[in-house]
Amino acid sequence: DLIGNLQVTGAPILDFSSLPDFMSGPLTVSVELAREADYDSIVGFYNVVDEIGSVRDSLTGNIILTSDPTYSEFALDESNLITGLQNLEVDDNKTETLARSFEATGLVAPYVRVVDTEETYFAFDDANSDSIKHIKTLGLNTFGLEDINGGGDLDYDDLIFKLDNFVLGAE
Repeated sequence: DLIGNLQVTGAPILDFSSLPDFMSGPLTVSVELAREADYDSIVGFYNVVDEIGSVRDSLTGNIILTSDPTYSEFALDESNLITGLQNLEVDDNKTETLARSFEATGLVAPYVRVVDTEETYFAFDDANSDSIKHIKTLGLNTFGLEDINGGGDLDYDDLIFKLDNFVLGAE
């Protein structure tokens, strides 16, 4: 529950900063993916510095806001990506559960790359090319994607992904 503490506000992020110090180290998690959309989508996660989605430029240390036109470049910089929580995908009309291990600190947000349209959508409206919500919190550590620019049918079930069963130090 600590990890999802900011989700009650609707922020589709995971908060690893709320974990006690003795819980540091690699985490293993079950990632459940379910898709019912024609477009292929690939999920990944990246570090943000605050609950509004700002990211840090690894070269200058500057904070980049979601409204910055270069946000995508900095958010998806290798220094911000969560290794182990990248390239998560599932076939259409399928559900799959994957075990992944990763190191996480601070705040972590999802992004989704829609392969067919070459759009990348972030958890923060201002960061998206159409400035609308594409990733929505559906429940504790559960997120839904609307994969069409402009909002499509706004059902947020084109891709659903859930992180569950966090285990400290397991491989």
